[in-house]
Amino acid sequence: MDELSRQEPEAISTAMQEYMATKKGPFALGGNYAGSLLPVPDFVDGPDAEATLKAVLDGLDKVATTGDFAPYHAEFVHSLLGKRTEGTGNLFTYAACGMQKDFIPEGAGADIVHKASSSGNFFTICAALLFRFLGAAHITSSNPAEKPTIDPRYLSHPLDLEVIARFIRYIGTIVRADPLAKLLLPGGRRSHGAPTDLTDLEQAKAYAKQATLSYWHLTSTCAMLPRERGGVVDPSLLVYGVEGLRIVDASVFPVATRGNSQTTVYAVAERAADLIKGSA
Repeated sequence: MDELSRQEPEAISTAMQEYMATKKGPFALGGNYAGSLLPVPDFVDGPDAEATLKAVLDGLDKVATTGDFAPYHAEFVHSLLGKRTEGTGNLFTYAACGMQKDFIPEGAGADIVHKASSSGNFFTICAALLFRFLGAAHITSSNPAEKPTIDPRYLSHPLDLEVIARFIRYIGTIVRADPLAKLLLPGGRRSHGAPTDLTDLEQAKAYAKQATLSYWHLTSTCAMLPRERGGVVDPSLLVYGVEGLRIVDASVFPVATRGNSQTTVYAVAERAADLIKGSA
């Protein structure tokens, strides 16, 4: 599966030939990806969950926030963290070897699936933040051809690290649970830099700093919010202060979606079409 994930032509050709001849092989599978949206385990499970969450949030009181939307975003995120029914992270798997020593933080797709340094079968479990840090994007000049400055601010807020580290720790619970545990070698090799002790929160934080990369669903640079809260477009997708200009893409989301942003973009486009036809 690694070769297919890297989109190597020979592997794709072999798999296609097998499927065309026998209707079996990798192309007969529904996919090599599975995942689940979950609350932060430490914040919702066990007798100390409420106290743990309170201690984490109390430690953020002196953290400065910038931007008109930041305090509202923080209030929204904090309201979700203690609810068992709200997914604040995504744990997902794929049947390939990811996160080798020379992985590319800005990579995408095939770029993060590397050839292992030795033979064997590999299985990758990833942890992702859903309602995460607020990045920034700004123009650099009045020339539209000039590229803007984009700063995703990965793990820039202490809460980001507290949440992602706890999801990384939970991977230890997953790999010890059947039936997955029966498929993994006891004491098997781990990706470069992965924590040797998945119960150690500090090790998980250190690994998060080393191995975090983009989820490639960048959104919300022109959010649909009241102007006084940092909004850029109104409920009709019209840009504040500009006559007749609408924005119709993922940048209008106030926060990132929990699923793939593509489907919500379709919904925004359908709504925009109705708005434009209605104003004609």
